[in-house]
Amino acid sequence: MRQELGSRNAKLSPSDLWLVDRVSEFGPARMSELATWQSVDRSTMTAQVGKLEKLGLVQRAPDPQDRRAIVVSVTDAGRRLHEESRAAACAAFDTMLGDWTDQQRQQLSESMAHLVESLEKHLSARPQDHSTER
Repeated sequence: MRQELGSRNAKLSPSDLWLVDRVSEFGPARMSELATWQSVDRSTMTAQVGKLEKLGLVQRAPDPQDRRAIVVSVTDAGRRLHEESRAAACAAFDTMLGDWTDQQRQQLSESMAHLVESLEKHLSARPQDHSTER
């Protein structure tokens, strides 16, 4: 399976992996929510999800709350890819930060958390287009 995922990775962009990670970590989401989250047009998200669906990493289904909307969820293969990607990233950071003290690592962690918080605040303050939920 590792080789199969490796060949899939060659076809995936950073945005593709980002999307698989997002749905893996936070659960199913509407296409419109994902488009807003990635700051892309809904048609761009539709194409991206279609690509990931063909690779067996995500699946689409009608939203049970509103049958007009589409919800994207991760498949078992997508979850495995997410777990392998996360493990590889952790191993890479452990190697890169191997000579850092615990205090330096803690400062980096706090700074990164603050950066993420600032980015989320900035992005949530932008106007969002919710004209349709498809």
